[in-house]
Amino acid sequence: MKYEVKAGTKLFTIIETVQRLDEPTLSKIAADLDFPKSTTHNYLKTLEENGYLIDHDGVYQLSLKFLDHGVHAKRKLRIARKVPPVLDQLSADTNEAAWLMVEERGYCVGVEKALGERAVQTSGRIGRHTRLHYHAPGKAILSKFPQDRVDDILNQQGLPQKTENTITDYDELMSELETIREHGVAFDVGEAISGIRSVAAPVVCEGVVEGAVAVVGPKNRLKGERFRQEIADLVSGAANELELRLLYDD
Repeated sequence: MKYEVKAGTKLFTIIETVQRLDEPTLSKIAADLDFPKSTTHNYLKTLEENGYLIDHDGVYQLSLKFLDHGVHAKRKLRIARKVPPVLDQLSADTNEAAWLMVEERGYCVGVEKALGERAVQTSGRIGRHTRLHYHAPGKAILSKFPQDRVDDILNQQGLPQKTENTITDYDELMSELETIREHGVAFDVGEAISGIRSVAAPVVCEGVVEGAVAVVGPKNRLKGERFRQEIADLVSGAANELELRLLYDD
């Protein structure tokens, strides 16, 4: 049975709308959500009074109180505390962006990153939620889940297309997951962002899928043997190191 507090649902919908809209005013937010202005105003004022919104001359923005919650949530992840030196070394070895991503509620979430000297800053950011089938770290994580968990996530999230290279066919994705299981690494050839590729390896500790380590970069540099072998080996090694840190570090 599904329980829903409608007032709470509206509150969180308004928070997400404030983040999404450009210069969100009362009128814009109410129109976007098709809420009465009076109701929207009451919710905005409640959020503002509790420190979650800032009103800049009628334009609302999320306050840094959300950052406090986010930092607290990340600190609760043991893998996030162990990963910085691993990502620093991986980004230095590849000169690209190195990421740790984890699964939460059927989404792939960026938790930590390190930027090499030639790293390209994409639209990816810490805390952003993306679909697991879009990119290498998400597919690496899926490859380690039991089949019923994979099917539950795909039934919930579907296989929407992000770019012309995104896998949108169930059987094709299942075949790729099997290949990832065999080789231990996953590849993304512009499936999440056109022109951007990634290589990832899952991180599993004592049977628990903790996340995935990935290297992300432009397709003109992530290609050929460097893409399929050199970086894949470095990513696999980084994932193994992180597993050992989780297993043995106090």
